[in-house]
Amino acid sequence: KITKALNQAKKEIEKGTFNFATELEDIHMNIEHAITKKIGNFGKKIHTARSRNDQVVTDVKLYIKEIAGNLRKNLVALQKNIIKNSEKNLELIIPFYTHLQSAQPILLSHYLLAFFEMFLRDINRIDGAMYRLDENPLGSCAGAGTSFNIDRFSTTKKLNFRIPTRNSLDSVSDRDFIVDSIYCCSMIMMHLSRFCEDLIIWNSSEFGFIKIADGYTTGSSIMPQKKNPDILELIRGKCGTVYGNLINILTNLKGLPLSYNRDLQEDKFPLFSSLKIANECVDIFKDLLDSIKFDNVSIQRSLNLGFLTATDLGDYLTRKGLAFRDAHHITGKIIAYCEKNNRNLDEIKIE
Repeated sequence: KITKALNQAKKEIEKGTFNFATELEDIHMNIEHAITKKIGNFGKKIHTARSRNDQVVTDVKLYIKEIAGNLRKNLVALQKNIIKNSEKNLELIIPFYTHLQSAQPILLSHYLLAFFEMFLRDINRIDGAMYRLDENPLGSCAGAGTSFNIDRFSTTKKLNFRIPTRNSLDSVSDRDFIVDSIYCCSMIMMHLSRFCEDLIIWNSSEFGFIKIADGYTTGSSIMPQKKNPDILELIRGKCGTVYGNLINILTNLKGLPLSYNRDLQEDKFPLFSSLKIANECVDIFKDLLDSIKFDNVSIQRSLNLGFLTATDLGDYLTRKGLAFRDAHHITGKIIAYCEKNNRNLDEIKIE
């Protein structure tokens, strides 16, 4: 009877027809009240060996497992797009930068796959966080456990947790898994923000390396020529919001005595916000990346700036028998000569 009534209540909640009463305080008491109305006094049994303390932390863990799983899938999809774009531009050479100064020529695919590695670490970070989270706190009750002879291994199996938690006090007060989840989102957003920053620079008139599809840009209210990379800028901006959420939860937790405190109610907003932002940003960035076209002409022009092959010249001299430091010094003199005489390295004869 209880199971049937709970399933009915679930359907009503999903349809939006469940009658919530504010005087019943929260979801737990509303459901108990609804079940009792449906089946009588049997409904009053559903909170046996339960507390809102262990129920809430169980629910939040189940929520994170689902939403972080979606985030992981989105990251894998983004990685696939990175590989696809790397293969599509396999022969394209670009300059890479240190200190935002021209450094050396590299393959575009090598650049893109650097972000593949970052997102792979993000996936591994999610996996580690989900492994630590995957412990069932149900049965810890308010914090001291219960005198009822419950089977926590049974609920662990039914709820698809790895193992039950071991310490009831820690179980109801632990929010490390929320910190872990928001930290995972923070790292993802940091990697996205760095990627966006490069693409914003590459999209500028001064660089002109890429063209972004119109669907991911906006115009100006006064300057008709503008094609602003707003989506990239918004993703970059959202990174700060997620960082703020991380500081929020850490600050909340830092002074809490064991075990449960009502402060923990404030853990929801930073968590929900961070997972939503990370999921949406990864998803839209994946599609934006597919829309980008690389401008070979502008890229080729940039390859002739900044003496990108200076390191190769130094290495060549070293292979010819010069000590590396001497080769480095001679190459520097050659660069100085080129700058003074407005010449490129490829115009200097090897003799």
